[in-house]
Amino acid sequence: METQEKNNKKKGFWSLSKPKPVKVSFGWQLVFIPLIIVGAFSIGYFAVDVYDTICYDILASKYTTVNMGGGYELRRYYGEPDRIVRKGKICSVDKGIDWAKGDQWDSLWVVCKQNRCAYFNTRTGKYTSPFKYQKAWLFSEGVAAVVDEHNQLKFIDPHGNLAIDSTFRFSQELESRKIEFHNGLCQMVDTSGRYGIIDMSGKWVIKPKYDNISCDMRYWVLNRNDSLMVLDSIGQMFIGMNRGHEFKILENGFIEVWHRSYPGMLYDTLGNLVARQSYYDIQPLTYYEDDEEKNTEMFVYSTDFEHKGLLAPDGRVLTKAHYSDIEAITKTRFRGELYVYTEDGLEQHSVLLNERGEIVAEK
Repeated sequence: METQEKNNKKKGFWSLSKPKPVKVSFGWQLVFIPLIIVGAFSIGYFAVDVYDTICYDILASKYTTVNMGGGYELRRYYGEPDRIVRKGKICSVDKGIDWAKGDQWDSLWVVCKQNRCAYFNTRTGKYTSPFKYQKAWLFSEGVAAVVDEHNQLKFIDPHGNLAIDSTFRFSQELESRKIEFHNGLCQMVDTSGRYGIIDMSGKWVIKPKYDNISCDMRYWVLNRNDSLMVLDSIGQMFIGMNRGHEFKILENGFIEVWHRSYPGMLYDTLGNLVARQSYYDIQPLTYYEDDEEKNTEMFVYSTDFEHKGLLAPDGRVLTKAHYSDIEAITKTRFRGELYVYTEDGLEQHSVLLNERGEIVAEK
């Protein structure tokens, strides 16, 4: 028996002895269990987001899409907050948006949430800064105007840094205006509500003393006390107009200027006077006699501002284009309606013209 026990020891058999304890390692649990939890949470969040987006679209029922560029689109819902969605994806990139504006050719869009603004980059799909601006405008020539928490208007670069070392007090007059630079110039309002023009350094190049300023990319138009001044794209004045003048910028960039008491003038893009009179429409003047329409052989011409004048049968200009209407009464008599400035304001007058365009009677 003792010999058999020794033989069993040698062979490693211990049928009646206690088993050795097994050592268990917890290293893999520490790594995989958190990963499993995070994965399950991500899948759940994704499922909830997909479900929320689908239900949101169904409940909202109507929305329009705007291409933001960079593979993103803005969904504008009716009666519900807007959302930014990646094209081809179900989940929203951002939601709860009050409004957003921008251009698909520009990578930075202004996005407003809960009355605070930030810039969304369509190249990275991320915001360049937190929602901290009270107001924000689009970028132009590398800078954008923003209003901070102190109601100060500043210009920042695409990274959110101060780009122009000048600040202005935000005025409600700028609320609905485009604060953009054109050839290094931008309109601005001072504390008294007067308009002027600043350059890229924040300095006034046109002092703030005007009632209104507008820009159509080629010209700056400044208004003060019923007088107008037209500047070129770099801020040089080349046309000045007083009370009673009207003007229109034509498609070719030329400017047509009219005064109700003087002939029209046409200026080129350099401010050179190229014509004293211009008109776009000519109609024959007819009258009725015994219920029969008869031709006077005279013509009425019209300007772009619907100012009218009288032309002879050979095309000679008989009157200046300061009438609002001209109609034939007989073959040689014409009634003209015009507005005249008086001490009481603008009044309408009627005059009787002969075949030479001369006033023979007034009313």
